Amino acid sequence: MRKLALSLCFAFLFPILLAAGNNPADYPLRIQILHVHWLHYSNGVSNGGNDGDGLGNVTDGDSIRGFEFTYGSLEELRPTELNDRYLAKWKKEPLRLEMLVEEIGNPGKYHKFDLKTTVRDGVYVRLRDGITIMTQPQYAAYTAKLARNRRQ
Repeated sequence: MRKLALSLCFAFLFPILLAAGNNPADYPLRIQILHVHWLHYSNGVSNGGNDGDGLGNVTDGDSIRGFEFTYGSLEELRPTELNDRYLAKWKKEPLRLEMLVEEIGNPGKYHKFDLKTTVRDGVYVRLRDGITIMTQPQYAAYTAKLARNRRQ
């Protein structure tokens, strides 16, 4: 009888524990993915997975820094749109990030991406002619200029 009660408790609590690991409140960082270069693998190699690398920015409160990353996943990681951000937390700062991405069409269901990162002092910015990295003072001047232009 104890085994049955224990197995029933486990059956009901296990999904709750899994969902608790995907609580967006546990992911304080905001990640902007500017560029992803990925390789798709078909059957026989990596079980149809994706390996990729790219560039992004991590925002932690008022601090923003650029980073380069690599990842491997069954899911494909996409760049963020305009001012959208993914949620993330450090697994091993500044070497590994765990990123949470909501599944399209399934609110509340998430994919996790483990990113191996190299954090930079500057900030990556997407301009008309591509992506560039700016120093912190250059980025502050750039965002101030954008804010002035929006007010006019």
